[in-house]
Amino acid sequence: MQAPSQSGSAAGRPFPSASAAPRVTVMITAHNRPEELRATLRELRRQRYPSLELLVIDDASAESLEPVVRAEWPEARFHRNPQNLGLIGSRSLGMTLAGGDYILTLDDDSAPVDPDDIARAVRRFEREPRLGVLTFRIHEGLEPPPPAEPQAEQYMHSYIGCGHMMRSEVVRSVGAYRDFFVYYGEEGEYAVRVIDQGWSILFFPDVVVHHRLSPLNRSEGKITAYNLRNNLWTILLNVPFPRAAGEFSWKLMSYGMEIVRRGELRWGAWAIGSFAAGLPRVLRERKPVSPAGLRTYDALRFRRIETAQALAEARPPSAGERWEWFRTVWLRRRRGRGFWDRRPGGIGKSRWGTEAEE
Repeated sequence: MQAPSQSGSAAGRPFPSASAAPRVTVMITAHNRPEELRATLRELRRQRYPSLELLVIDDASAESLEPVVRAEWPEARFHRNPQNLGLIGSRSLGMTLAGGDYILTLDDDSAPVDPDDIARAVRRFEREPRLGVLTFRIHEGLEPPPPAEPQAEQYMHSYIGCGHMMRSEVVRSVGAYRDFFVYYGEEGEYAVRVIDQGWSILFFPDVVVHHRLSPLNRSEGKITAYNLRNNLWTILLNVPFPRAAGEFSWKLMSYGMEIVRRGELRWGAWAIGSFAAGLPRVLRERKPVSPAGLRTYDALRFRRIETAQALAEARPPSAGERWEWFRTVWLRRRRGRGFWDRRPGGIGKSRWGTEAEE
C-alpha cells in the first residue's frame, strides 16, 4: 500500500460537484477550549471535499463558542447544550443531528492533515457496502506529523474517538452511545454493537489525524478511572455469561495495576464506587451479543485481519494467538508513566498512531 500522496492524488478520481458527492457531516464536540476549536476549524478549511456540513456541539462552555464558530465557518450548524452532557452525551446528540451520509467525528483539538483526506475516506467507504466505521492513523503531539511510513489496512475491534468516520446508516441500525458512560470508553462499547450488527471497522492509515492533545480539561487519573468503570460496564452489557466473569476479572486486574502504578488510588476508589452505583441500570440494559458477533469480535481482538474475505471466514482465536497478542500488543501498549517516573510523555507504542518521539 502506498503512503498518502501529499498532492491528494491518492484520494482517487475527484468528485465532480457537491451534488455528486455523498454529504459528510464533520461533528466536533467542544467545551471551554475556544482557541483549540479555532485552530481546528482553520485546519478543516483546507479540506477540498465538495459536500461538507460542519456541526459543532458546545457542551455548556462557560462562554458560548458560537462567536468562534461564526468567525471561522459562518455557515456551520451550531448547537449549545443548556447544561453539560459530557463528551459522550454530546457526541450522541451530534449523531442524531447530523445530516450527512457519513459522520466524521473529531475533538476540538484534532483535524485531518491532508486536504484530500475526507475525499479519500469517502472513496474507501464506497468500495465496501458493509464497512461501517473507518478509524484513522492518529499523530499525537503539538508539532505536525512527519511523513508517515506506509501501513496496511486492518480490520479492528474498536476505533479512536478523536479521529474516525462512520456511515449514518450505522447510527440508524445500532443507535447512539450509552450516554451514562459520560466520558471515555464509549468507542469500545459501541464497537461491540457495531460488529454484532454485521458492520466492519477498518483501520485506514491513508488518513492521518493530528491530535494536538490540549492539556486543558485533561486529567490522566480521571481518564483511567472512567476507562476502568466503563470497560467493566461494557462487559456486563454485552458479554454472555460465564465468559463475562473472566473478562471482568482481567479488566479489573489490568486497570487496577495501572491505577496503582500511577499512584491514582483516589480515582480507583471513585471508579469502583461509581461502577457499583450504576450497576442496576447496566443490568437492566444488558443484552449479550450473538455467538457469531462474539466470534468475530474475538478474532479481531487477537488476530490481524486485512481482507474482507478473511473477516467473513474468521474462526475463534487459538491459545497461541491469544498469547502472541498478550506478548506483542498488550505488554507493549501505550500508557502513562509510573508515579515514580517524572519524565514527560508516555511509554509503549499505540497500534493506531504515529506518536511524537519522546
